[in-house]
Amino acid sequence: EVLKISPFDSNFLLKFGAVYLKNNRVLEDQPLQCGDLLRVHTRPRRFHRKVDWSSFILTEFADYILIRKPAGLPCHSTVDNLKENVLFQLTQFLQRPLFLTHRLDIPTSGILVFAKSVEAQSQFNKDLEDSKVEKIYTAYINGIGPKPGLYEHHMLNSPRAPKVVQTDPAENT
Repeated sequence: EVLKISPFDSNFLLKFGAVYLKNNRVLEDQPLQCGDLLRVHTRPRRFHRKVDWSSFILTEFADYILIRKPAGLPCHSTVDNLKENVLFQLTQFLQRPLFLTHRLDIPTSGILVFAKSVEAQSQFNKDLEDSKVEKIYTAYINGIGPKPGLYEHHMLNSPRAPKVVQTDPAENT
């Protein structure tokens, strides 16, 4: 009543993953106690994207599945949206648990590697850390772009986003 949300909308927000009780996401009605912290994202971000996942799967190995991530979808759930993301939808499509090994930004398309087990996820992340796996980024530009060459930027160490880009790595102390 305080939030002026109809029973229909409150049920939608619960199922959508936009409600937290005592800092934990809840997906169904829960009894409340006096003093409980209830957080409700009344206007969750939406990522309306219907995907035929069979056409986005590139290849499958014993421990990994490689897919083409479509632009416009987050890789994993956001704080206010549990369902409209690659991990949730691909898990539903394949009807098996998957584990994200790395991410791409929401507007970015590209290849994502999903592990089929926690062990494979850990191994992939170790291989990334040990530089056994290389990430390559390609940008496609309409019109006139920058001159060919290597461009570097350095982000100021910060626990928060957005990061501050520095031109001199010595400033990143």
